[in-house]
Amino acid sequence: MGELAPSDRIAEQAVQLVQRGEGHTTRFYVVGPEG
Repeated sequence: MGELAPSDRIAEQAVQLVQRGEGHTTRFYVVGPEG
């Protein structure tokens, strides 16, 4: 459990972006993993 899956890392970055208020970037991360 030491390593996070790529999708988990992306989700984590998305959360940080949301907290920073970068909505336009968040959309990119949200659409990416979903396909």
